[in-house]
Amino acid sequence: MTKSYKVAYERHRRRPQDPNYIGDLNDLVDFSNPSSDPRIIPHNHDRNQCRYQGPTFGITTHPGFVYIPQALSKRMQTDIAYKALTDFCNAPHRTNIDLVPKKENEIDNQETVSMSMWNLWKKDQRLLRKKQWARTEKEGCESESVCTARYYKSFDKLSWATAGYHYDWTTRSYNENMKSPMPPIMSALGSLFAELDPSLSPTPPPQGQRQGHDQDSSNENEFTASASIVNYYSIKSNMGGHRDDLELDRTKPVVSISLGLPAVFLLGGKSKEEEPVIGILVRPGDVMLLAGGSRLCFHGMARVIPKEVVLPRPSLEEYMTVDSDVDGDGDGDDGIHYKSQIGPWNDECMKMNEASTSGIQPILLSELITPEIDVDAVAEFLSEHRININLRQVLPNGMDRIPCKNNTISARS
Repeated sequence: MTKSYKVAYERHRRRPQDPNYIGDLNDLVDFSNPSSDPRIIPHNHDRNQCRYQGPTFGITTHPGFVYIPQALSKRMQTDIAYKALTDFCNAPHRTNIDLVPKKENEIDNQETVSMSMWNLWKKDQRLLRKKQWARTEKEGCESESVCTARYYKSFDKLSWATAGYHYDWTTRSYNENMKSPMPPIMSALGSLFAELDPSLSPTPPPQGQRQGHDQDSSNENEFTASASIVNYYSIKSNMGGHRDDLELDRTKPVVSISLGLPAVFLLGGKSKEEEPVIGILVRPGDVMLLAGGSRLCFHGMARVIPKEVVLPRPSLEEYMTVDSDVDGDGDGDDGIHYKSQIGPWNDECMKMNEASTSGIQPILLSELITPEIDVDAVAEFLSEHRININLRQVLPNGMDRIPCKNNTISARS
């Protein structure tokens, strides 16, 4: 039997001999142009129970799948990316680099801020702009050159980072003794967007009483992000088809946040043979939920789209109020911005409910601010890379530790 997923992947994958190839754009579902595709349908949910008030969509082929186009403002994308480049990929969180011992000729840069992956990358970019790399490649590493290959940790090696419960890619497992604190921004964004999953609608309040976010909204369906995988992609990267099926609570959605370069995301069925497998054009700032009937569908990323490829202009004006000032500085020089986008300034939307059973405190907005000296560097990184952050709840509400043998959830459990 032909595997439908493999056929779709071959159709959309990157072609080294034609790096700007993207195929037939009409074959991709583009949620930023919802009126252009009959497969895109409005997502029905109770807006009174959700803090996010922007447009959300579903798709006829995959019940439960939720797509939120242009959900994050440009500045919010910058701030989350900065955390991904300076925080999420460092201890106590875990990366693919940590699984490989340091070589004898490599410099251990794990504890030195000046030699962090982020600072080394910035220094390399400065040297590249000065056109000093040609001489470096001929003569070897010189004193003024970084040559990140000499260092144990660098973005050239970084593929993924885990926070909360650390997913073990080799054994496909979670272990109670392998976890780190969930970054507050991850917890807040996970809770915010998971509200758009209709199956998590809170229990209605008693008659005559209106439930609000300033009240105790304790509910067995409340989403608490307890694991995250941050994927760092170059333009040559892909992600094979897989299912997120190790969590003990698979009634909660997987929340996926996209930053940087656009990509082609594939969404299939419960098996790789099942049809249809659709290609989705994912843009920076988009958020999607694998929820309901789509929660256990095979999915992956066929390719990252280079910045040279010209994509159709987003057309969401009929769904969102346009505001030309993206970064909030009042100069109106940032292009299209939609007022319902999530940014560091709409704190009422970003704050968690203090009475929530998850115990997460309101986000400190200062934690999200990228130093101005790094704003351009983050933008430069995102122009050449894609960062994907996915959030999931591992344990059912009311369970505080993995109950399985050896404190481990695995594919064999």
